[in-house]
Amino acid sequence: MKPLAVALCALLATTTTGGATDYTSEATVIATFQYPESLKNDAERASSLQEFRTWMRTRHPDWSGPKITGYRLYLLERHHCDKALAEFRAHPDHGI
Repeated sequence: MKPLAVALCALLATTTTGGATDYTSEATVIATFQYPESLKNDAERASSLQEFRTWMRTRHPDWSGPKITGYRLYLLERHHCDKALAEFRAHPDHGI
C-alpha cells in the first residue's frame, strides 16, 4: 500500500505544480497539462505552445488550425487557466 501512496503523491505533485506536460498520450496530456500562467516568462510560454503544436500536428496531421486551437481551449478551460483564456479572448490573433 505504501508504494501506491508514494506513486499517487508523485503524480499529484507533477499535475498540480505545473510540471512539464507529458506528451505520451492524450490521457497524459490532459492529466499533466502545464498551465501557461505557471511558466516563468514569455519565452517559456512560447516554447510550451510550440511543443503542444508539434505534438498535435504529429498526433493529428489531418486536424486544421481551428480544430487544434479548439483542443487547446478545451485544455485551458478544463484546467481553469483563466488568465490565458482572458488573454486569448482579448487577443485571439496572438494564439494560445
